[in-house]
Amino acid sequence: MHDDILIAKLRPGQEIEMELICEKGIGKTHAKWSPVCTAFYRLMPDIKLTVPIENDDARELKALCPMGVFDIEDLGKGRSRAKVGD
Repeated sequence: MHDDILIAKLRPGQEIEMELICEKGIGKTHAKWSPVCTAFYRLMPDIKLTVPIENDDARELKALCPMGVFDIEDLGKGRSRAKVGD
């Protein structure tokens, strides 16, 4: 219907071979036809440690959050400190 709808960007010499089936619907019938069904957002937290957390407290903090948010930094001489990882 419209010639200016971008489906994919291709480099010179590339091509796409496909077979398409179109079905018209409305969002009231099913969410897949809603114009915002593919829109989403994600809140990215900004984590900062305001005081140094060291040794056993650092290991406990890392164990409490198993998602890989905190890492342990080795300071040498048996000392370690928590830092924000991922």
